[in-house]
Amino acid sequence: MRLFYGRKEGDKIKLEASEKSHCIQVLRNRVGDAIHVIDGQGSRYRAKIENIEKDYLEASIEETQLMKTLPYHLTIAIAPTKNASKIEWFLEKAVEIGVHQIIPISSARSEKFRIKEERWNKIILSATKQSMQATLPELLVLKTFDEVLKGKYDHKFIPYTREEGSLLIRKNIEEGSRILICIGPEGGWTEDEIEFALNHQVLPVSLGNSRLRTETAGVVACQVIKDIFSLK
Repeated sequence: MRLFYGRKEGDKIKLEASEKSHCIQVLRNRVGDAIHVIDGQGSRYRAKIENIEKDYLEASIEETQLMKTLPYHLTIAIAPTKNASKIEWFLEKAVEIGVHQIIPISSARSEKFRIKEERWNKIILSATKQSMQATLPELLVLKTFDEVLKGKYDHKFIPYTREEGSLLIRKNIEEGSRILICIGPEGGWTEDEIEFALNHQVLPVSLGNSRLRTETAGVVACQVIKDIFSLK
């Protein structure tokens, strides 16, 4: 099944820009053809193309399916890597596993990087459709470490220790929790940043015995949270 992303308007669903072009120009769909569309809010629709315009197409909704969603809300705040391909790999894999928000953060030891918002959002959308999910993760603007920690979360974690007793997989997290995990740069957090985090009720955790690269740590964190709930 090929999925498209669109906006629901009453009993219609509208595909715009690249989604419309892919549907019509690449896949050669025409008026009367059935397509499957997600709205990014947890619903998937089977719809029939009714109208094709220059910049958009409209399809009438024939069936609505509410998709199963994750029993938690996960935000990953991550220091982008200098190598653009690494952070793009993280975005793709994190979305496939399950994440709700991604926040690029700047820290004392951040490498020079450039945020490619349009490209990153395209990667997020593509991964959402590829993994057959109906909820589109949100990419937030660049924030400082202290700005991120001011957000409202039920659990805040910072992986920087490898102590056995601090394994994230062993934490008890309730369904419906809002979770924040902060992933530092490849140069690591400074002592001041760690102290600041601990003073803001952030719990130090371990992702295992291996020393992980930034992008790998972000992906592992997503999988660990998913596993916590899968094992309940």
